[in-house]
Amino acid sequence: MMMLVQFFLIGFEFLILLNIYFLFSFLRYINSFISHSGNLPEGSRRKARDKLLLRLQDHIVDINAIVRSRVLQLWTRLARNFQIPLAFINGGLIRDACSRLIDKSINVRKNAAIFLTAVLQYNPFGPSDALFFALEMEKCLSTILRSIASSQASELAEIIGFIVETNKFSIRNSENAVREFFRAIWRYDSAAKEIIIKAAADLFISANKNREICAKKTAENLIRIILNVPEEERISVEEVYFVRGTVADLSKCIIDSSINVANLSKFFFSELSKKVCYRLLWISKYKQADSLVEKLCQRLQSTTSQLVFIFFKLLYSYFKNRISDNKIFKFYKVL
Repeated sequence: MMMLVQFFLIGFEFLILLNIYFLFSFLRYINSFISHSGNLPEGSRRKARDKLLLRLQDHIVDINAIVRSRVLQLWTRLARNFQIPLAFINGGLIRDACSRLIDKSINVRKNAAIFLTAVLQYNPFGPSDALFFALEMEKCLSTILRSIASSQASELAEIIGFIVETNKFSIRNSENAVREFFRAIWRYDSAAKEIIIKAAADLFISANKNREICAKKTAENLIRIILNVPEEERISVEEVYFVRGTVADLSKCIIDSSINVANLSKFFFSELSKKVCYRLLWISKYKQADSLVEKLCQRLQSTTSQLVFIFFKLLYSYFKNRISDNKIFKFYKVL
């Protein structure tokens, strides 16, 4: 009986390997059928190509996890070579890949996120015909958000990578998704934190070589994320800012020679400190504020993020000229 079971398992593994071999054979045939642009004239070659791609699409929901994972890798390769016809992108391929974002296999979930990211990066759509594609990506975004809380660090990079790409393409609700994955900053897993910090740098910090444009764009990115953030999400966003060091870097822009950059930086800190600003409204006398600032200066070495915001907002509220901006920076750079 045991020998029969072992024979059955060996045969099953052989069938899986054979299936994977045929899939790679399919890819070689598909490459011979598809030109670089992914277009073929009507005829037998086009019909043969479409049959092969349909078979490949069916294997996305194959019963075996290894096959599902390998197939998604093949689709990723085709996407990066611009070899997926538009009819397949609009005809259910995105939907099938999206359903694999909540697959029981971690490798399948990772490869599904990688494939969708590749489709975004190498998408062939122009502004006039991208609406349906954007709606499909929006559905994928809502699906992937369900898996962030329970996802492992090994797949978090792929999930966050997809969210970052949707944000770059301004897919609707992508900013909410960014705030959602910021919550993972509270995990004890240092690998997960590192992934989030790298993603935050990719999202917020402009790569423009022009210093003024870079500072302005970075400030705009930070303001866009922090604006109208619910209180429960604001804490996570603040934590990412401080761990990444973005706040300390942006504070230098307060005394930037460009008025636009300086004003954007001030506006960012004003938004960041809204909660504590309300509490400071009860301070009615200048001496009270001055005394509080002096005490906070003494505690800067061991301060918390909330105290930093209080300190900065006090200075910004009571000193608004150019000389005072330099004074603010002098105190703040101690951080």
